[in-house]
Amino acid sequence: MGSDQLLLDGSTHSQKTALSIYMLRVYKLAKSLVIALVLVFLLWFLLINFGPKRKKTKENDDIIQRQLMEVPKDTFDGYINIYVANDIPVDEGVNTFKNCPVSNCLIHRNAAAYPKANAVILTSKSKLPGDKTSGQVWILSLMESPLNTQGLAELNGKVNFTASYRYDSDFPTPYDYIRQSKKPLAQSRLNLTAEKTKKVLWLVSNCFTPSRRDLIADALGQYIQVDIKGECGDGRVGVEEGFRLMREEYKFYLAFENSQCKDYVTEKMFNALRNNILPIVYGEDRKFYEQIAPPKSFIHVDDFDNVKKMAEYLIYLDKTPSAYNEYFEWKSNFYLSDSKFYCRLCSALQRPKHKIYKDLESWWNGQKDCKISSEPRI
Repeated sequence: MGSDQLLLDGSTHSQKTALSIYMLRVYKLAKSLVIALVLVFLLWFLLINFGPKRKKTKENDDIIQRQLMEVPKDTFDGYINIYVANDIPVDEGVNTFKNCPVSNCLIHRNAAAYPKANAVILTSKSKLPGDKTSGQVWILSLMESPLNTQGLAELNGKVNFTASYRYDSDFPTPYDYIRQSKKPLAQSRLNLTAEKTKKVLWLVSNCFTPSRRDLIADALGQYIQVDIKGECGDGRVGVEEGFRLMREEYKFYLAFENSQCKDYVTEKMFNALRNNILPIVYGEDRKFYEQIAPPKSFIHVDDFDNVKKMAEYLIYLDKTPSAYNEYFEWKSNFYLSDSKFYCRLCSALQRPKHKIYKDLESWWNGQKDCKISSEPRI
């Protein structure tokens, strides 16, 4: 007989050996796949739970996201006509709504369209063509701080909804809206110190404000180069030229607010984030900035005991490119987006809820919601 003896089940030793080897290979392959899947899951879990995140609160992210996802099943029959006051910049027509989930809204700027408008968007300073008509919905847009807002009492009993930078508004409309990408963005590692030679830039036209930010800027200038441009400095600078200075020449930007009021963060910080310059912020407290900005994307004045210590840290960053560039790593995972106010409004106007503001000043209250101090800590 040959070496392959016939076994009881009709197979041979060599066949049994080949089968065993095959099964062992299958087992090893399956084991490798399981290990790979476990590693992928662990990596995903770590990224989701421990990766870079922007701090969120229910007020900021949730309400905007919820409104963006609210698409009413029962929409208005025909176009919803929205009259927008002349002191609010927006294009007339339907283009504003062309990428919205619900797009049967039409913006009018002509006074002749006012009487038949379903909704009106106005500010506290708007001059409207007439009184509020029956069934008309009024949306009050507020983008200045309470300390710089007048005329609210005249609108009591007329305004149905509010749209402002504050997150307790009916429609929060922050100057910019930070979104986290579902996958890493195609951003090369930035080296923003290579060509920039100047230190601190401040573009400012309102020289004396309730926050007394000018005192901080003046004190900072005693320890580090601070170039002040605009009507309060070396003369007026155009918008595009200001952005160029941010992108190409300066490393730090003073994003100082004129008022220290609830949720009041204007375009100053966001302009810096868009133009690759590190913002030094002053206005709301750090906790709020962390809720609306990417992680490690700004320096807060309150991070330091005094201006001298802040200047020392800025000098360190100026001399240490690796440390400075860490403030821009967020660009691999986050991006700036519009909050899509008009899309959210169009959806809500399909079947608007009944609401009226009887006392706007008690809600938009500078005494209650703003810090009024004669001199900041420097």
